[in-house]
Amino acid sequence: MREPPADLVTLCREEHPRLVRALRLQTGDASRAEDLAQEALVRLWQRWRTVRRLDHPAAWLHRVAINLAIDDHRRRAAERRAIVRLPAPVAMTPADDAPDDVRAALLRLPERQRAAVVLRYLLDLSVADVAAALDLSENATRQLTHRAVEALRADSDVVAVPAPDLEASPYAH
Repeated sequence: MREPPADLVTLCREEHPRLVRALRLQTGDASRAEDLAQEALVRLWQRWRTVRRLDHPAAWLHRVAINLAIDDHRRRAAERRAIVRLPAPVAMTPADDAPDDVRAALLRLPERQRAAVVLRYLLDLSVADVAAALDLSENATRQLTHRAVEALRADSDVVAVPAPDLEASPYAH
């Protein structure tokens, strides 16, 4: 790994404490502030060739950090809204637990496809409820679920995949 430029190291050392302080005030959470400061410093490192030519690289760093904090706040707020829209969790019993091969196959799916299958088939939510939970249209939810089921069918480790119903088909109206 190459040595970082001395001016970058100096800027990071000087700005890190100020960055964390500003982010702590912005977020109200010291741990989040540290994480966001680190992410901002990583972005500074990645773009240093461009940023070093700016009149005020520290201002760029602080702007990036505050933007990260705002994005983080929006994402967390969206997660809270999604959780409120979901029905209360159902207590799992050993009989409800999916077999190991099904769990393994689900873990091989992309995250959004996995979420769609879990919500639709394992929690037995309607397409409308899955669409609301994933912040998608119902048609996009049907397509996502259809692709996930097709991927599971193609997965040789899966013994059984739920049969698609008309509502899960991307072509159903």
